[in-house]
Amino acid sequence: MIKKQFYLALEFLFAFLLLALGVVSHHSLLVWVDTSTANIFQGMETSSLTSILSLVSKVISPVTTSLVALGLITYTWMSQKRLALWLGSLFFGGNALALGIKYLVARPRPTHQVILDTGYSFPSGHTISTFLLLVIALVLLKQGRKVVTGRHLYDIFALVILTLVILSRLYLGNHYLTDILGSILLGTSYYFGLSSIFPVEKLRK
Repeated sequence: MIKKQFYLALEFLFAFLLLALGVVSHHSLLVWVDTSTANIFQGMETSSLTSILSLVSKVISPVTTSLVALGLITYTWMSQKRLALWLGSLFFGGNALALGIKYLVARPRPTHQVILDTGYSFPSGHTISTFLLLVIALVLLKQGRKVVTGRHLYDIFALVILTLVILSRLYLGNHYLTDILGSILLGTSYYFGLSSIFPVEKLRK
């Protein structure tokens, strides 16, 4: 299992690095994908959608997800300190890595923004922070007794939340599609990498 997670981490990392290289070099295929996606969302703009998706972007923000993650980690710390440290390393370490890459790549945000956002674009901070928070919640959910039933419901909930965040970032013009993909690839690679070094199953004991 550990070896499998290690290889998965490498595979997702390779995919991320390939995507990042394409972003930095302005590869024509990625430019076409980003431009086409942006045009689709620009054609969907309405005042109602703008109000709804701007609210989603404000409510499910890196600040909000960080506070929720901190609350979950603090709660876990009271009974399982090693697991809490692992969760903290996953969430805050992953976000710190994404922030460092954001400044390293220094990709400007899209020129057409419905709601202005500042800073660099690649990878998406909203997406990776939401993704990692949902992973933390899933790890904690697995400790409950009704794992099967809860897991199915949670999978639907997590998919809806992540989809809303992704749609809000694309619709508002704050990110390119490749920024979103980069966040998911990076977050997944980081999760598998951390799991291969420190298996979460052993930390629950």
